[in-house]
Amino acid sequence: MGGELVPLNYGQAIQIDDAVSHIMREVRLHHLVPDDGPGGFKQRIERAAIANALDTYDTRAEAARELGMSRRNLYYKIKKYGLQ
Repeated sequence: MGGELVPLNYGQAIQIDDAVSHIMREVRLHHLVPDDGPGGFKQRIERAAIANALDTYDTRAEAARELGMSRRNLYYKIKKYGLQ
């Protein structure tokens, strides 16, 4: 099993984010790392998932469907994260 990357859909990315957030909460309780704050891990995961979907699918409608969000929400997040 090499170090190859496997594309994730938005739902999988959120599940990973939830697990990492739980771990980070436990770590913060012991003051091992500072709080990630605004623009933190969840936003980076979301931005990466959206960028990946935009690169993968032919239309934004397909990307939104794969991400499990409305096209309107996708357009909002594209603007928010400065994508395309």
